[in-house]
Amino acid sequence: MSSTEKEQRDAHRQWARQQRNDRKLYREMPDLDHEVLQKGFGFVYAMLRAPKLGEEEVLKRYIQELFDLLMGTLPQPEADDERSEIEGTPYESDIWIMARVAEFVAHANSVETAQIFYRPIFELGPAAKYWVEDFLQSWIDRGLQVTNNLKGFADIWQDMVAYAETLPAWQPGEGHYWCRGEELARNLMGLSEGGIAVLGDAKYKDLVGSMAPTFERWGSRWLKYGSVAGWFAYFLWTESGRVVLSQGVKQLAAVAG
Repeated sequence: MSSTEKEQRDAHRQWARQQRNDRKLYREMPDLDHEVLQKGFGFVYAMLRAPKLGEEEVLKRYIQELFDLLMGTLPQPEADDERSEIEGTPYESDIWIMARVAEFVAHANSVETAQIFYRPIFELGPAAKYWVEDFLQSWIDRGLQVTNNLKGFADIWQDMVAYAETLPAWQPGEGHYWCRGEELARNLMGLSEGGIAVLGDAKYKDLVGSMAPTFERWGSRWLKYGSVAGWFAYFLWTESGRVVLSQGVKQLAAVAG
């Protein structure tokens, strides 16, 4: 768009907010063909699954560039904004980039590297819930496929949960029926259909066991919401979920009455 067109659009959006209390945040999209972009970087998928000696820095640079491109299009909500949301839903290329970022974080096996990527995503909060959920779901169902160190995976996961607990937009509300951040909270713990299908496998018993204190702390904050409690109960009867069955049932009993 020309500078005049951008000024007109911005003026219209400001008017709309004033007239209708518009809660929408709008993306600034570069003039790119996102399908071509995704296909052009398709080799990154193979680099993550069959890494070659000496390619780590190249891979990190590609991931960082893709990540910066995506995040640069997403508007940042105000810290005290509890209503706004980004207009629309992720493009296929957005979902693809978030999946590659999650895989890279799991592959790199470094808390410091993970923080570079997951913290800006988490800070978007519920205003960008679809994008945040795409990352969180990929962290479990794709990240577990590429990690070669479950201890390192757990360290990063615990760091993610601890950081989410510091963000105002990720806090449970006062009520017991609905909270804006509850969908993010359950996806943070791998509680989605795809996440449970992967995480619930018996080979992840040790991982879930190492996460038991984190699950307990998380549950004390979030299990008062029915949808979260339902997904957690569903996870408890999986092979790995039974590791936290005893503490989980006690927590559910405390909120179920």
